[in-house]
Amino acid sequence: MDFVEQKLEEWNLQEYFSNFQNEGIDEESFILLDNETLKTLIPKAGPRLKFKKYLNSFIQTTNFSSGSISDSSTPPSNSDITFSNPDAVSTASVVPQTILPHSDCNISDSSINKNISNNQCNIEEYLTLNDSESFYTSTPIPQSSPLSTSCQKKINIREIVRLKLPDIFAKLEEGDPTNINVLQKYRINRLVVKTYIENHGCSPTTKNKLDLAKDIVNNFPVLKGSDGEGFEQWFSPGVRGAPSTGFIADRFKNFRARNLSVVEKQELGIQRKPKLIKRPEKKYPGIEDSSVEFFQKQQWLKENISPLEKVVQLMKETFEGRRFEILKNSTNITSNWPRILNPHVIEEEFKLLYGEKKSDSLCLEFGVTASLIIHQAKHCGRKCAEEFVSSLNLDLNSTETSTERICCALVLLPLLLPQGVFKRNGAKKLKIRPTSSQSLDHFIQFIPVRSILLLAFPY
Repeated sequence: MDFVEQKLEEWNLQEYFSNFQNEGIDEESFILLDNETLKTLIPKAGPRLKFKKYLNSFIQTTNFSSGSISDSSTPPSNSDITFSNPDAVSTASVVPQTILPHSDCNISDSSINKNISNNQCNIEEYLTLNDSESFYTSTPIPQSSPLSTSCQKKINIREIVRLKLPDIFAKLEEGDPTNINVLQKYRINRLVVKTYIENHGCSPTTKNKLDLAKDIVNNFPVLKGSDGEGFEQWFSPGVRGAPSTGFIADRFKNFRARNLSVVEKQELGIQRKPKLIKRPEKKYPGIEDSSVEFFQKQQWLKENISPLEKVVQLMKETFEGRRFEILKNSTNITSNWPRILNPHVIEEEFKLLYGEKKSDSLCLEFGVTASLIIHQAKHCGRKCAEEFVSSLNLDLNSTETSTERICCALVLLPLLLPQGVFKRNGAKKLKIRPTSSQSLDHFIQFIPVRSILLLAFPY
């Protein structure tokens, strides 16, 4: 029986043998499987996690026999290197240098002996199976090496939690998410971040924090969240300039805020954003006027309503003092200044406050706009609009501006614009969309020339 088939049958995963056979996984490449390859071979997460567990146990229990290594005074060469139990290797003999083994490495197991071809691979104290990186980890290399990047900033999360938080570790091993509450997740997060800071500093890159979050959920699948891939509650990178979120990101931010000095924060580019203070807008204060002339003008305005030109002129002259009086006490403003609601006075005061009225292109060129509205209503496909246009005694091809054409265009607007939906208050808040006739009745009200406004202020 083939070695791969034998192991899969031994681990009750024989239904995936066809995937291994199609990908050409043999005895040599079986040990070197990484996460991306495993996702292709075993698509389902449950069996894949079991496979990783069995393969990790198989690698750790594999015995290695050791041969001779070249003298420390000579540089390492591509000579035959045999492996022994990593626990038996003295730490004093470990040279912090990348070792390039020979292509043929003899790895002995209790049942089989197999040769692994792994050119330019790094040798560490022992082989471990890590979910976030390949099964074949590398030895520490000098800082000057180009391989010493931020992606190699790893910590043994499983061992740290087992030693520091044994009670939580026991619950994590049970695999029941209901036994883990948010406070226990906070404790795990504090411990992991603290250990990371002690080993690699408090300014990890986004990729470092993302790898750390993935390591947590890979080592303890019970800590996966319900959203996304499961690690988003631990760390989620910001999108389109938004800050990153998650337990890990918040913990690093809080640590830097509490422990770093102002100079260190400036070196890291961390600066406190100034508060945006909304200052109240300054109201027009006006100027207090207590002169005799001011009170004489006020008294004249109380007693006279004409001539209109003089009324407007005196209201303009007393504008500053009146504004001050309004801001101070506006209770009796209409009795003290009865002409203040005069439309002409309002228009002049508006000019004093905001300047001359700006031109309105719609009003200046509404004649052309009115013709376009009428033409659109005639061909819009709405029956009520087309009937209304047909009833008009207007030359639709004419571009001459007239009051009648403009009024017709204004009436047609509610028939062309989309009808807004509103809610009716009551026991059941119904959404009501008005009909075209209802919109037509309530859109514009034409006031006769002799309106109530003009009757109230004939001057």
